[in-house]
Amino acid sequence: MGTWSEQKKAATKAAAKERRAKIREFAKLVSDLNDEQREEMVLKVGRVLTIEGHPLTVYNSILITMQDPDATVVGGYRQWKKSGRQVRKGEHAIGMWFPIAKKSKDEDDEEQVDELRFGIANVFDIRQTDEIESENTESEPRHLTLVK
Repeated sequence: MGTWSEQKKAATKAAAKERRAKIREFAKLVSDLNDEQREEMVLKVGRVLTIEGHPLTVYNSILITMQDPDATVVGGYRQWKKSGRQVRKGEHAIGMWFPIAKKSKDEDDEEQVDELRFGIANVFDIRQTDEIESENTESEPRHLTLVK
């Protein structure tokens, strides 16, 4: 049967595999739509933005909306942390596609993309985060004064 940690690890791997399969299923549904249908769908639900304020592609906006219809602004765990927000414990990530480019340099030392693939990124909506409380709870910073 294995130890408790081995069982937990196996359960976590199985859950992650299930989430990836679900994202791929959603991705297949989106890819089966033509461009006009995708644009129409985005007009209905709105475009999802990144934490930096950039609009996501139509494809990713639909993919995210299929997983979380109320998503508006998304970012990765570290992006939220860097912007002063913490993802709440127990929140489940939303999957989206991100490009992975395999690059090389040609004879003129210019970079060129040899292969473009896509991976699954885990992002969280702003509703899944809380503002990080400031460690300095005083209204003004304390100053040290030297006494002679």
